[in-house]
Amino acid sequence: MAVTAVAMSVVIFGCFWLARVFRVRVIVDDAEVRLCNFFRVVRVARAQITEVDQDPRTAKLEWSIPGGRSRTATISAVAVGISYSLPASTLEVPRQFLARLDRWVKTQGN
Repeated sequence: MAVTAVAMSVVIFGCFWLARVFRVRVIVDDAEVRLCNFFRVVRVARAQITEVDQDPRTAKLEWSIPGGRSRTATISAVAVGISYSLPASTLEVPRQFLARLDRWVKTQGN
């Protein structure tokens, strides 16, 4: 009986996690970036973005809010985590995306 309860818990948690993983993405339009991470959606206006961390291992977006404080969110769609066992070729596509996102931020108003 206990094994069945544990197995059901694992299945339920797995389904929840799988549903969240498929929703992880980055949506960029002319005015804002939407980071659809595992547990929340962050909308950031283009003009508020101050920095894009271009390291795929720690991919983060930093922006300022009214009052001068800054906020940071992980870009879960491309962050691969700190793993030194990954080949460099695995990091190339996330690195290219982060570079494009950084160029998009820096060319605002042009």
